[in-house]
Amino acid sequence: NDGTPMDRLCSLLFDIDDDTLQRHVTVACTLWMWSYNDQTKQQQIQQLKSVDYMSLGVSSLADDAKKTIQDVYQAMLRVFEGSSGSGSGFGPVKDTKSNKTTNNITQTATYKWFCSLVGMVTMNSLQVKIPSPIVMYCLGLQRALVNNSSSSPKQPPSKQHHALVEGMKKVTNMVKAIINKRQRDKQQEKEEQQDSKAMDDDDDVDDDDGDDDDDDEDDDEVIEFEWPSVVFKSNLFSHFEGSGVYPLLSMINHSCLPNSCHTSQVSTETLLFSTASVSSGEEISISYIGDSQAWEGTSERRAELFAQYGFTCTCMLCQREEQQQEEEEAPTAEQR
Repeated sequence: NDGTPMDRLCSLLFDIDDDTLQRHVTVACTLWMWSYNDQTKQQQIQQLKSVDYMSLGVSSLADDAKKTIQDVYQAMLRVFEGSSGSGSGFGPVKDTKSNKTTNNITQTATYKWFCSLVGMVTMNSLQVKIPSPIVMYCLGLQRALVNNSSSSPKQPPSKQHHALVEGMKKVTNMVKAIINKRQRDKQQEKEEQQDSKAMDDDDDVDDDDGDDDDDDEDDDEVIEFEWPSVVFKSNLFSHFEGSGVYPLLSMINHSCLPNSCHTSQVSTETLLFSTASVSSGEEISISYIGDSQAWEGTSERRAELFAQYGFTCTCMLCQREEQQQEEEEAPTAEQR
């Protein structure tokens, strides 16, 4: 109970066990603050499809989800109203319909409205990955060093060149420390596994090739840095994952065989790019559920899309697979 209303809200969000619910509720709170008393931003949000989160059925722990949303809503009210005289409130609220100002935020932002806001985030949010700032710094450092060296090869190294080299040395020391720690951790884990096997005579499973499992956790591009005295890969530094609502991208329809994809850079901006040839007038599409190959056929993809977004996919891939299944199940002439 210590701290400001904002401190208590952050603590409450941090303690949400369900990762997906945590992301969606956090984004909903951020959107509420972002659009607060701003009619233009509120209209942007209202353009997106919205339903009550509890009606989506995306959470297997419906009762826990309902309690979580109720607690977060009450915490948000305390943040806006600046309860307990903390002075951390957001001030009076303007009703967009009546254009009147009120100090009671519950008149304009009800619990039902907040559930719809969380539902809107669930239906429209995109999962984003942002590279580690350290990786981007290393890339920038390496490029700057190459450009600086090639610009005037006959001249002695400049002060900027020396500064870049010093920056590389500092990063190198940090990289070496991280690599050494990982090696120690792996060695300790291996020793613990060996001790556990020694105590269990019935366990004959040999598990010697798990040391590098964490180096290939996903299919993200891995960049290798070959610096003086150290060689390391970009996946030494984990990327950041999260969710965001992008009103323009949310207008793009889903396809299990999309012609476009989105990616995030260092900032919160998301870039859309084509992954296939797109003809003039052809609809741009993205996948709401990632790689279609990761799902076991049409029925599983459709079930996931219907559970989270409330529609049955009829994209080209789904129709083609459905037709193939019908042809395989259809009785032959001999069977008839």
